[in-house]
Amino acid sequence: MDEPKKRKTWNLEPEVLLLECDVQPVRGGGPGGQHRNKSYTGVRLAHRPSGEVVTATRRRSYTRNLADALE
Repeated sequence: MDEPKKRKTWNLEPEVLLLECDVQPVRGGGPGGQHRNKSYTGVRLAHRPSGEVVTATRRRSYTRNLADALE
């Protein structure tokens, strides 16, 4: 019987992980007016060695989304 695929967790410090990742800011989408269309609050992290991509857009702050993506 095959085991279910487990989510990869990286046991690295956030500073080391950031060196191995490409960090891209992401804009909010949908309705909300001019300010929403201009502000980058989401984060997309692409881990170069593994090719895994994580996107965090849940919170209203770029720094909080970055912290969530690194977890």
